[in-house]
Amino acid sequence: MTTPYNAAAVHEALGNWRKATGKDPRPDWGRAIEAYEEALAIRPTMAEGEMNRGLVFVMQGRWKRDHGEDPGEEFAKAMKGYEKALELRPGFVEALANVATLRLDIGRWKAASGTDPVPDYREALVALGKALEINPRAHRLYNALGNAKRTLGEARGEEGEEDLRAAVEAHGKAVEMNPAYPEAWNGLGADWRSIAGLARRGGGDAA
Repeated sequence: MTTPYNAAAVHEALGNWRKATGKDPRPDWGRAIEAYEEALAIRPTMAEGEMNRGLVFVMQGRWKRDHGEDPGEEFAKAMKGYEKALELRPGFVEALANVATLRLDIGRWKAASGTDPVPDYREALVALGKALEINPRAHRLYNALGNAKRTLGEARGEEGEEDLRAAVEAHGKAVEMNPAYPEAWNGLGADWRSIAGLARRGGGDAA
């Protein structure tokens, strides 16, 4: 018997496949959200359901953003779901990491719209800090921290060198914990390119 939760995962996957093949994924993502809501009606304390429904809202928001539409409503619904997941399960590391990712998405959208993204970038760092307090051995969290620090540093311009160097430190920690993790090595390269670019503009030291 197919449960609503399993049906949601199927529709989510179908939507992802349609997106990858150049088709409109929104009908399947919409069905996934409906199925998650049905599952949550049966089991309203399911933190994973709240989080996963939030993830689908994020995908819908990114689709709208990438097609020149306002993703604000979808991003707000996603954040509400993540917050509910954390209310149901305090210390839910995956939900905290998703909050950080969404804050970065919101910040980039605001930056593209001419609004200051820095407060959202800082909120992403807060969420990642909480996640690392709970799981300090997660190399992927350090990689995410490095990416968030670099994003903040780039947004702050000449005042962002300290953030960029903190990004190097975080990515270096991820590499130390897992030398075979290519995303962290790529992050380190991006950090140093940002630092070098800042130095060329006269706002920092590339050494």
